Amino acid sequence: MTRTTRNTPRLLSAPAIAILAAGLALPMTASSAVAQSSQSRKVVVNPKRETLVRLSKPMTINLEQQRLEDVIQFAADFSGASLDALWLDDNNSSGMDPDLEITIKIQDGTVLDLLERVLAKSAEDAGFPESFTWQLTPHGAFEMGPKDRLNRRKTTVMYDIHDLIIEIPDYDEAPEFDLQSVLQAGAGGGGGQSPFSGQTTDRERADKQDLADEIILLVTTLVEPDEWVANGGDGASVTHYQEHLIVRAPDYIHRQLNGYAFWPRNLTRAAYTDGRRRVDVLPDPGARQGP
Repeated sequence: MTRTTRNTPRLLSAPAIAILAAGLALPMTASSAVAQSSQSRKVVVNPKRETLVRLSKPMTINLEQQRLEDVIQFAADFSGASLDALWLDDNNSSGMDPDLEITIKIQDGTVLDLLERVLAKSAEDAGFPESFTWQLTPHGAFEMGPKDRLNRRKTTVMYDIHDLIIEIPDYDEAPEFDLQSVLQAGAGGGGGQSPFSGQTTDRERADKQDLADEIILLVTTLVEPDEWVANGGDGASVTHYQEHLIVRAPDYIHRQLNGYAFWPRNLTRAAYTDGRRRVDVLPDPGARQGP
């Protein structure tokens, strides 16, 4: 498993803080000017995006009867990404078998392709197809294994559904316009009768809570249906509050709902298999490959 390290920013000394608080101008030396210029060019790196960039590294490989643990370690070394596999051990009855033999051929693929194929193979070996997947931790590590263990790491996200619960009225009962009466009134020099006939009726508008409940039903039916508390699972819960859905769930479920905000939309593909929604993250060919 590889780890990335970060430089810890230096704290200002007490005298420096006092001077800055007093609003005094400090003379700028050549070295301080270079430091300031360097800081102004500093780019904030999103660790999650950086992991996906590393896993976009292209590869062609043919593995025959290799231990799963060795394959994961090779993928970590080759890509430079931090990979956390949830192994089967004495403390966990569900997990990936480190001794599982892997035979896989990847032609013009990516490291992410390899890992997703490995996960599918591991799930089949455990006897529960579709029960293994991956997610990104808050620090950008690529965590993979059974969903029941990934469910232990949850975050809460608010999704704005304002545009989805506004019902636009359909005015299909407009009053009729009598052109003949208008012409006659004009020829006769006046007349106060309205050329419109008929009356519109007020239609019953759907309640916003009812519309929100319909959206919640769609979400819990199409996206990882077995994991929602409402369906008897323990992975995710959802409530409606002030035109927002408040979803508490692990990262892999948030990914199926809305993809990743930091990843290009044209490289995020949604599909439906057996009535279930799936969101695939495609590699970025324009991103920097590898470490």
